[in-house]
Amino acid sequence: MKKILSLIYLSFFSLALLSLFPKCANIKPPTGGPRDTIPPALLYSVPPNKSINYKGRTFYFEFNERIKLDKFKNQLIITPRIESKYTTKLKKNSFTMIFDDDFKDSTTYTFNFREGIKDLTEGNVTKDNKFVFSTGNFIDSLSITGTVTNLITGDTLEGILVGIYNILDDTVTIFNGSPYYFTETDEKGFYSLENIINGVYKIYAFKDDNSNLKLESKSEAYGFIPDTLFLNENMENIDIRIYNLDIRDLELQTAMPSGKYFYINFNKYITDYTLYPIKEKIQLFSGYAKEHHSVKIYNTFENADSIEIAFQAKDSINNIVSDSVWVKFKESNRKPDKFELKISPKAGPVPVNFNLTFNFSKPVTYVSKDSIFFQFDTTRINEFPDDSLFNWNERKDELIIPVKLNKTLADTIAAIRSREEKMKIDSLKSKITRKKKGGPPAKKEMASKESKKPEINRGLQLYLGEGSFISVEKDTLKTTTVNYDFASDDQFGIISGKVSTHYPGYFIQLIDLKNNMVQELHNVKNYRFKRIPPGEYRIRILIDNNDNGVWDPGNMKKNEEPEEVLFFPKTISIRANWELNQNLIF
Repeated sequence: MKKILSLIYLSFFSLALLSLFPKCANIKPPTGGPRDTIPPALLYSVPPNKSINYKGRTFYFEFNERIKLDKFKNQLIITPRIESKYTTKLKKNSFTMIFDDDFKDSTTYTFNFREGIKDLTEGNVTKDNKFVFSTGNFIDSLSITGTVTNLITGDTLEGILVGIYNILDDTVTIFNGSPYYFTETDEKGFYSLENIINGVYKIYAFKDDNSNLKLESKSEAYGFIPDTLFLNENMENIDIRIYNLDIRDLELQTAMPSGKYFYINFNKYITDYTLYPIKEKIQLFSGYAKEHHSVKIYNTFENADSIEIAFQAKDSINNIVSDSVWVKFKESNRKPDKFELKISPKAGPVPVNFNLTFNFSKPVTYVSKDSIFFQFDTTRINEFPDDSLFNWNERKDELIIPVKLNKTLADTIAAIRSREEKMKIDSLKSKITRKKKGGPPAKKEMASKESKKPEINRGLQLYLGEGSFISVEKDTLKTTTVNYDFASDDQFGIISGKVSTHYPGYFIQLIDLKNNMVQELHNVKNYRFKRIPPGEYRIRILIDNNDNGVWDPGNMKKNEEPEEVLFFPKTISIRANWELNQNLIF
């Protein structure tokens, strides 16, 4: 009885103690040791891997642990392509695939499961994820390997679909059907097409964003090899460069008024256009709209009736569409589009000689040159009274002004200001020393007087007064200023060298690490990039094989590949006040 009472007392005491320390009573599960990183291993399959003469429709795969099928139908790649549908049945550590139709006779097939099979707990992907069988007497063993890169940047690309099409089957193309054999590039841009039957093929690569195994050139980057591949032995280094280029035919979509404007709308990006009235003698004002997919016409017509206007538009691969439209505006309460301006260079250090570029959101019809000038410390140092300095484009929405700054005058103004400031400080110090004791300290009083002075521009400034530019819709810009400063040559670097090449034409481009072009030279035998801000750069060379003065992007529909793009293999470091010599051989 005493033992029982003791046990009851002990239990009561233990519960009371736990209630005083509730946090100590929380029960935590064991940590379980290190995380499982071992992928599932295939124990056996029916039929076995690399079987021949298999005529069945059912495939069975068993692993050494429980598995899951993760987005299996999106991950599985079957080559050569098949039209047959299939179902899957998952059971713990195995799964079965059952196809609706027979496989083609005397053909080697590959199931590439990619990341479709994982272990149940940690999601480790199977390591050996390819399965091969043949419906004939042997396994086809031919292969094609290579690398896919971005044509314009030179970067290797992961996840790009690479496929080959049987040239004898001219009904299936990259636009209307899936490739006969296909795979995807790895993280290094490398691809490997394996177990291919000998034949005659065309090879393409494209970024299959919508996973439909067809190219949508409107939005998907692509590339190709123009030569036909006669495959009777393994092929290596079949490298493909991809780029974005919409090769659809250029088409007029609509021509209609909207708000205060009339729009001619196209199905794709246009690079150039012309407009002219067929009968009327009127001046047309227009501009690009809707990200270069439209031409916007401004209402400057006195005639309220429809006016017939002819147009011609061109896209990036020189497709041209020509037609005429009847232009008529409608009454609208909408406000006109805002009149805006972009200035280049935006700000920062500038040399004494440079080009100042203005891009307007509307055509400009009036300029007040007296309201456009450079000033230094509130004093004008450069004005633009000469019309010959104003270089307008045909649409009057871009203006380039060659600037030659008067640095001598600016230096003189700076020297005068410096002497005046020194004289004021000396005078203030003299007054303070004559003050009686007990006044504020000299430094404090000087600071107090300095703080009361109005702030003025102490550097180089571009000034555009209100009304300096008036648009076709009679609106103007508010007063605009851009702050610059004089840049000395020792703040920049130079890279130069000799050019040795067998190409008839070329463009040498200096680009930054974001692939933005910094400077460009055309067909020079000795190149020299000057006034380069310190930083990291690359050299890109666009080959102009036909020497027509432009780099041609090609046209896949005409089997014309783009002209070559070469890259200097090393990144170049530019330092201030330093010239680097680098010869180019290509």
